[in-house]
Amino acid sequence: MGTTYITKRLIIIINFILLFEFVSFSQTIGFGMDLFGSTESRFQNAFGANFNYQLSITDQLSIVSDVGFVYNKRRFDQVDMHVNYNPDIQTIESINSKITKLNVDFQLICSLLNSDLSIQLYLGPVIGLDYLYGNDNKTIIESVYISDNYTYEEDLSAFGFHIGLIGKMNLIQLFSDKLSLYFAYCPQLVITDFSLSNNAYGGVYGLFQIQIGLYYKLGKNEN
Repeated sequence: MGTTYITKRLIIIINFILLFEFVSFSQTIGFGMDLFGSTESRFQNAFGANFNYQLSITDQLSIVSDVGFVYNKRRFDQVDMHVNYNPDIQTIESINSKITKLNVDFQLICSLLNSDLSIQLYLGPVIGLDYLYGNDNKTIIESVYISDNYTYEEDLSAFGFHIGLIGKMNLIQLFSDKLSLYFAYCPQLVITDFSLSNNAYGGVYGLFQIQIGLYYKLGKNEN
């Protein structure tokens, strides 16, 4: 009984060591800053940050997980063509918006260049989950049913998901043997129809993300 217990524990420890050796040989961590454009006014010219982890499966294929944060404050005008469900009547609102988006991405990227070069190019699909929350302060500029300059607030809160395509360029060993600079561009289609509150923002919109950041290679010093 005692011998069996010790044997099982040794097997678990050996497997853990082998896994650790594999991961430490193949992993890269990174931190970057983001600039966003969007068909959704609340996310136009927004800034964010991301932390990512890359695991190389082969010399050509890698899995990336990315955690991102976006915060934006914007003022814009919005025309609602469906007041009281009448398409012939419109109202114009001036909106001061504060919105935050948290996301988790998963990427499967393929190397497009020889890994021995100092420049690496990657391309692959992206899928991820989103959580949005914020607040709109709205002022009625023009309306048939509501007096002008009427102001009210609306809370925003929604779950969603997104799909996209990412292209990435790494300048490896730029500052040291382990530190690299990377650039990425990622167009996405975001769907946020899963509301958490009655006044939640929900819809489909395009998001265009530009990243610049640093990678740190862990484990053995191989490319």
